Amino acid sequence: MPAARGQAKRAIIRGLYEQGREAEEVRQLLLLIDWLLTLPPEVEALVRRQLQADEEEFKMAHITSWEQMALERGLAEGEARGKAEGQRAALYVLAEARFGPAPEGFAAMLDRADEEALSKLTVRLATATTIEQALEGWSA
Repeated sequence: MPAARGQAKRAIIRGLYEQGREAEEVRQLLLLIDWLLTLPPEVEALVRRQLQADEEEFKMAHITSWEQMALERGLAEGEARGKAEGQRAALYVLAEARFGPAPEGFAAMLDRADEEALSKLTVRLATATTIEQALEGWSA
């Protein structure tokens, strides 16, 4: 009888993942499932091994909500950095397209500039008649 309960427990957990539920939600439900379907240690160990194989089959991601938040924060920070790097590259190309070769140190100035300074420089590069005019009084 414990083996049948173990298979039932595995089927319930697999079903949750097959429904597309998030790993954290499944973990929370496991508290209830563990309470309802207590198993002898050897059967529980077997079910855990089977679920590990299932996880590989379904490529189930088991990360905590804290890990998920950190991942999302890291992705957002990476996206912001990528956006700023793209803006810097675009400004460099814009400056060279409008005024010819960029002056020495221009790339370093762009690297030091924050988002607000880059936005101001965009307007300056678009409206200036010379690179010197665009950079006059602009600070990174």
